[in-house]
Amino acid sequence: MILSFSVAAQAQVARGALRQPDVIGKFYGSGQVISAKPADLSYILPPELELAPQSITDTGKHPMLVLAGTQHNVQHAYGKNGDKLVPIPGLVPATYQETIVAVPYVQLKAAHRTPGEYYGPFYYMPALYLDSALAVTLGGLYGYNKHLTKRYDSDGSHTQVYTENKKIPSIDLRMGIERGTFQDAKDVAAFAPMQQMMDMPLIGKKGDGSLVCSLFAWDGAAPIRVAPADSYLSVGLIPSLELDPFPHYSGGYDKQKLGSFRITSHWKLKGPFACKDLPGVMPKPPAPTSMATAPVAAPAAAPTPKH
Repeated sequence: MILSFSVAAQAQVARGALRQPDVIGKFYGSGQVISAKPADLSYILPPELELAPQSITDTGKHPMLVLAGTQHNVQHAYGKNGDKLVPIPGLVPATYQETIVAVPYVQLKAAHRTPGEYYGPFYYMPALYLDSALAVTLGGLYGYNKHLTKRYDSDGSHTQVYTENKKIPSIDLRMGIERGTFQDAKDVAAFAPMQQMMDMPLIGKKGDGSLVCSLFAWDGAAPIRVAPADSYLSVGLIPSLELDPFPHYSGGYDKQKLGSFRITSHWKLKGPFACKDLPGVMPKPPAPTSMATAPVAAPAAAPTPKH
């Protein structure tokens, strides 16, 4: 199993006798962006991090992203010199349901920066909820704050995540049917701000309190494909987070900026490694995407939610 490799090989990785393998998989799911109050999001960041400047939301707001879907065939793989990653023989792939709460555009506070080293922006995930104990264990190696849910119900369009008990969902995401066909994300200007969020280096905090980084690529084996879809989201995980209206309605990205979406893509994950060793793929923080470059139709009125 994957876990047997992870446990047995970590000592070899630590000694330098074995390179940490990449992880590959495929995700199919949905996403909604919330323009939240900065104070609400600062509340859930580690003390070493702060919100970084960005210009994709209105002044006085900061983006938070919620993704929910299925992770397919997640497994360790090796590759050489940029060659296609090859799964390690004998390891059983994992498939599981996962909901991710993420805050893009965060950076190290001045007191925790080292001159000349990359300090942000990063993509930080304060909480991930899934139905696989194995994936929770592996996530800890990357500093991902993964939690095994009490109950996880999803039919692909309606996801309910139960973190405290099996009766009251902490996350409730209802997605409409996608409009039109899936397109390559690179051909969808209105999706560019969302992809920029998800392309940032990831930063996490391990159980021992140390910060650790990783690199996540959504187009590891095939182009990321997206389609617009309306959504309703209820989140009960952040006490201070105020969603207005509640549940929070979002039109698809064809209706409004930072609109909700369906997404499918292969992906690969490289790491974990000390943040000071972050490869020089992003030598300086990228310029935030301006929404002026992503024209969309005028916002539509929110329909009445169906229960």
